[in-house]
Amino acid sequence: MDSDDVDTRLVRAYLAVAREGSFTRAAAVLGVTQQAVSHQVRRLEDLLGQRLFVRHGAGVALTAKGFDLRPQAEALVRAADVMFRRARGAEGVIRVGEIRGRRMMQEVWASHRRHRPQDVVSVQDLTGEEQVEALLAGHLDIAMDRLTEELPGIAQTPLRFDPLMVMTVRELDHPTLRSTRLGNAFTSRERFRGWQKFCSVVQEELNLVFERVPHDITMLEAIGQGQIRGAYPPVVALQGLRDYPGAEGFTFQWFEDVQPYFAWSLLWRTDETRSEVLAFVDTARDVARAKGWLRLAPGAAPAWFPSDGVLGAADAEPA
Repeated sequence: MDSDDVDTRLVRAYLAVAREGSFTRAAAVLGVTQQAVSHQVRRLEDLLGQRLFVRHGAGVALTAKGFDLRPQAEALVRAADVMFRRARGAEGVIRVGEIRGRRMMQEVWASHRRHRPQDVVSVQDLTGEEQVEALLAGHLDIAMDRLTEELPGIAQTPLRFDPLMVMTVRELDHPTLRSTRLGNAFTSRERFRGWQKFCSVVQEELNLVFERVPHDITMLEAIGQGQIRGAYPPVVALQGLRDYPGAEGFTFQWFEDVQPYFAWSLLWRTDETRSEVLAFVDTARDVARAKGWLRLAPGAAPAWFPSDGVLGAADAEPA
């Protein structure tokens, strides 16, 4: 290999470690062994003549040079992915991430195809974090997630301010976040890591304690049966959960003391030039405004946003 040439697998390993802060987690994302990731990063460091990572607590952190080279590495990987997509004839497909049952992107697509019926969309069922990883790796064109930091090379716009509500089989009198007994559907599965992090921040910053309900938040029948038996309290859930099959058996109520919001962002790459992808972004903005996704509830309790989020109340549209 020429000294000024590089195997993109080495670059992908470096970027995975940079995102995950861990060789072990990067290996899991890439589907290889930790030893393989370590070997690929060492080979890249040898080629560049620079150290890219340093040990930092239980994980690793980028060196100054590792941080400086990251945007170029991401651009290199994206260019390689575009080349292969074009070679395989898949360049015209808009690859969109969706969280199962949420239907936000499906509603955007329904509107988009009325104006651009020639566009082809492929919707992929991924969690928010999985979507961001796929977007950064060049495997997705449009993603949605709650951002806790600005991402290099990624553009974002508000998509939906999703209120946290009380979900219960029996309507409550005057539910409040601070005094009502509430549960959090909790699971150790990685698939729900973003939701668990949000709930943890809500509890920490508002000085609350949610009871753990041992189901993931989409196991609605199990949660409902537990509430009927009195085993589970009312649980916190996003308003968007109403879209899930089985949600019709629950009531969703606003909080009367403070109203938290989960801020969804629409994400795409800043170097995106394809007209069909940028048109889809414009459609998403139009749908979000038309459906009132960007407005906070009028007359509700004071709005509250976690301090770790990129978006806040200032990004909402007037009621």
